[in-house]
Amino acid sequence: VSRLWSKGVIEVFTEAKAQYDVHSNSITKLGEHLKIGDSILRRVDPNGKPSSEYFRWTVTELGYVQSLGLDDLRVEEEYGVYVRQENAVLPFKLKSVDLQTRTYKFKSLRKKMADLEAAAHNLPSVYPKGTKRHADVDRVIFESVTKGDSGRNYREQFSMGEIRDSKFTLDIGHTHVVECI
Repeated sequence: VSRLWSKGVIEVFTEAKAQYDVHSNSITKLGEHLKIGDSILRRVDPNGKPSSEYFRWTVTELGYVQSLGLDDLRVEEEYGVYVRQENAVLPFKLKSVDLQTRTYKFKSLRKKMADLEAAAHNLPSVYPKGTKRHADVDRVIFESVTKGDSGRNYREQFSMGEIRDSKFTLDIGHTHVVECI
């Protein structure tokens, strides 16, 4: 199948954001697109030690960046604020808090973006500085499919910053053709 795919005879449509890698003759996926249940091949053995062979691993958990609470916000600190109209988390600095009206005033750190003012009960999601996406994944946990020497499946956690741009080889050894036209 992959030979035909590489020659353009077969075309693949996927919502998983997987791509065919001509050099390794495999299907890969960037770390930022991994989802729970993805089966991947890693050069790490079931005990978590580097290996020259591929072993099967599964994405078992995704951890998400938590928005900050009102008590976590400090005047003159920079934050990422979710702006619904832009559908993006943009950089702002908290300029002031009016304690009588419970109004928070943020100054935009982008030139073409307006400053933001909101009451505490209507405050958009505010994230730590550097957060790029609303409800973004900040960590991924892989679990070995094979039990290690301890009798358990070894688990390994990575921050999304470490693996976001890394390519992972998908384990397609046990998949089926759903529709062929």
